Amino acid sequence: MEVFFFSPERFHTVSKVWMFTNASGMIKEKKKKDEGRYAAWQQ
Repeated sequence: MEVFFFSPERFHTVSKVWMFTNASGMIKEKKKKDEGRYAAWQQ
């Protein structure tokens, strides 16, 4: 009997979603940092 949760397709989808969520979070953080650096540079 195959365990559905550990099937490669399922794992691939989960990891893709996780990577996407993680990436968008990192982009937001980077944007925040860049804006902060830019504001500091403006002064």
